[in-house]
Amino acid sequence: MRKGNHGSRWVLLTTLMLFSSFVQAQTGTFSGKVSSNNESLPGVNVFVPALKKGTTTDSEGNFSIPGISAGRYFVKISSIGYVPATDSVAIREWATLAKEYSLKEDVLKLGEIVVTGTRNEIERHNSPVIINTVSSRTFEATQSINIAEGLSFSPGLRI
Repeated sequence: MRKGNHGSRWVLLTTLMLFSSFVQAQTGTFSGKVSSNNESLPGVNVFVPALKKGTTTDSEGNFSIPGISAGRYFVKISSIGYVPATDSVAIREWATLAKEYSLKEDVLKLGEIVVTGTRNEIERHNSPVIINTVSSRTFEATQSINIAEGLSFSPGLRI
């Protein structure tokens, strides 16, 4: 009968678990606040495309994205009715990077909504199909009373 050394296995297992938690802990946090005209903006999207990680701001305009590996990342801050902002941030291990962003209102261009048959969100300039944009100018030029009338002047769209 062979007797195993269970004590050394236990030590090895414990050491591996501690090491793996130490390696995972080498991350930082990106946090901050988003506002416009000195007013907090709730529900703003803060997204790190390279990590496919993001969050939305709370009712006070605050956000926090924990568990980001150290490095430099491109960040996109966007909300309907505002001009999107982009930034490059450097995340350090065991540190919190706090930044404040101020979005500018985009009243006339509330952001285009692209309706496509793909499974993924796609921006207009990256779309492989022809896209028609209906702007506020179309509604003004046609003197449309409601949305249905304004959209009737859009090629290929019938209501």
